[in-house]
Amino acid sequence: MSEEDSVNESTEPATKPKSGTLSVIILLLSIVAFAVALVLVMKKGAEIQGGQNTQDTVSQPSGLKQNKEYMVYVRKIEVAAKKANGKAWDINSSAPDIFYRLNWKGNKIYESDVKKDSLITEWIPIGIDLKESILKGGVSIDQALQLPIVKWAGDDESDKLIFEFKDKDIGVSDPIDTLTYYISELKPGRNVKTFTDKPGSGLIKLDLHVIDNSMSQSEKIQLLMGGQ
Repeated sequence: MSEEDSVNESTEPATKPKSGTLSVIILLLSIVAFAVALVLVMKKGAEIQGGQNTQDTVSQPSGLKQNKEYMVYVRKIEVAAKKANGKAWDINSSAPDIFYRLNWKGNKIYESDVKKDSLITEWIPIGIDLKESILKGGVSIDQALQLPIVKWAGDDESDKLIFEFKDKDIGVSDPIDTLTYYISELKPGRNVKTFTDKPGSGLIKLDLHVIDNSMSQSEKIQLLMGGQ
């Protein structure tokens, strides 16, 4: 072989891929692209069918719906051993007599019974006897309990729930704390909040419950008795 032949051989272009192989590659890429597009379209369709879009997710992150009635009540509370100023709750060093008020749309809509001499206490709305009476049709849950019912209409006023927690005393009751909750930020079931990082608060922990008022009586009873 001559020197010229060697040079010509080394400068020949690399072998091109066969047309059949190139077609297979193009086909596979097309299938992948189509599959991705199909998944995106199906996901978007499901969101539209379910009535959930990006705007709904932002405005109602908790799952509570506008213009829907909910029962709201404090299930359990834990307060500090002393007032925020370091003094005892009562002059005889007994624990506070705890109760709370709920204000909504500028009105007091509920006041709980008083739990005497308590640092940790809970309100269980339904006992066994009351449960049997309700199930037998003798009385409805609303008649028996008269728990507060609220509804968020999409405006700021109806969104705001103001809870006043107090130590019941003769004359003027001592404040424990006042909390503001927003219906739009709550979720169905338990809403637990701790206050270890809130200086000046007499609260340590609070368990707030939310129940869909459109549930059946038996469903409400189960949630009200056993918690969520």
